[in-house]
Amino acid sequence: MQEQKFSGHAFYAEDGHEFHHGTLMVNVDLGQLGQVLRPSKLKMQAKGITSVKSRVVNLQQLAPSCTVNQLIDLLATSFAESYGDAQLLKYNNGNYIPSQLSLYEDSKWLFGESPKYDVMLERRTSQGLIQALLYVEDGLIQRIKIHTDSLRTGPYEELEQQFNGKVFDLHFEDQLFGTIEDWFESGSSS
Repeated sequence: MQEQKFSGHAFYAEDGHEFHHGTLMVNVDLGQLGQVLRPSKLKMQAKGITSVKSRVVNLQQLAPSCTVNQLIDLLATSFAESYGDAQLLKYNNGNYIPSQLSLYEDSKWLFGESPKYDVMLERRTSQGLIQALLYVEDGLIQRIKIHTDSLRTGPYEELEQQFNGKVFDLHFEDQLFGTIEDWFESGSSS
């Protein structure tokens, strides 16, 4: 819709079941969405996009009376028209547990099937701007380099080595900057 997205989908098959899963944005808090989705700034600049919020739209913005229940009914009706009558099953932990659930919950499966890549994280703290350059392979941090504009500098090698081999996941950024700030406050820097 006008080059804005309101959905994202994926598909997989397991144990004779075929799953099409995804999201449809009916009434999402776009401010919060902009905080949790952090695509590459270079990718966004290349596409002429100023923010995550500018790329997405809620269905209620397009059809103000739209509700989640109406959407479910419309999708089921459309599916039946296209593929014939089918029983609508709602999967949850009570009626279906994937045979490989433990695999799907493992951080190595979630983050380990990835190519080598570099990440730059930065945060303004009470000590100044801190930048961390990460080199990640198979979901694990191979190397990290810390830079800051703080007047309180010091040898960061010992601090950087603490993170080698750690899993790069959703919680890593907060852990990293928390550790760096604690390091500054403990007087480990000169």
